[in-house]
Amino acid sequence: MHKLLPVALGLLILFCFSGCSEKSNPLPSKSHPDEWNVASSASFHGKKVLASGNASCTGCHGYELDGSGSAPACQSCHSLYPHDTQWMVLADQEFHGAYIARDHWSMKSCKKCHGDDYAGGSSKVSCNTCHTGEGGPESCATCHGSLKNPAPPEDLSGNVATSSMGVGAHQLHMDGYGSCNICHVVPASMSDAGHIDGVEHAEVLAKRSWNRTTGTCVTGCHTSTAKSYIWNSF
Repeated sequence: MHKLLPVALGLLILFCFSGCSEKSNPLPSKSHPDEWNVASSASFHGKKVLASGNASCTGCHGYELDGSGSAPACQSCHSLYPHDTQWMVLADQEFHGAYIARDHWSMKSCKKCHGDDYAGGSSKVSCNTCHTGEGGPESCATCHGSLKNPAPPEDLSGNVATSSMGVGAHQLHMDGYGSCNICHVVPASMSDAGHIDGVEHAEVLAKRSWNRTTGTCVTGCHTSTAKSYIWNSF
C-alpha cells in the first residue's frame, strides 16, 4: 500500500496540471469579427485590405489567395479579385480587356469595386486614369476603333487588316460619310438594348441588304455601278 501511494500522488498531480492547462487555454476564437462581410461596417474586410494590403490574408487563404484548409478562396466571391499579375499586360490572355470580352463585354463586376463611374469606388483605383476618352471604359473606342473614331480598325477580335471582315472598308466609309448610322443603329450608351447581345459583330441596317458571307451590299450605295464592291477586298 505504501508503495502505491507515491504513484497515486503523482497521478493526482498530473491530473491537476492537465485540468489547469485546459482551462488556461481558451477555445480558439474565429479569425474575423461578426461584421467582416458587411460592407457598411467599420470591420468590413474590404476596408482592412485597402488600409493594410492582403499580406495578412495569405497566412490562412493561401499565398495566391486561392484557399487553404478551411479558409475559402477569395475568388469564390470575387471572380475578378485578386487580379492576375498579367491583368495590365495588353498581349496576355489574362489582360483585363480580354477577360471582359470573354464575359460578353459586361463591366458590372468592375463597377462593384471601381464604382458606377469607374472613378475609384471602394477600391480607390480609378479606371479613368487610363481610359481618358469620353465615357471612360465605356467609350466606344475602348472595344472597337480608335480615338480617331469608333469604326474599326481594330475590330472586336483585335484585327486591324482590311481583309478581316470585322475591319474591311470601315474607314473608307467613314471618310466618305463620317457617320456610323449610315449602316448601323448607333446606341446612345453601352447598355442600350441590342448593343451587347451576344452577337459577335454589329448588325447592319436591313435596308442595306448586307450579305456577310459574300461581303456585299445588295441594295444601297453601290447598286448603280457595274462594279461589284467586296467589303474586305478592295
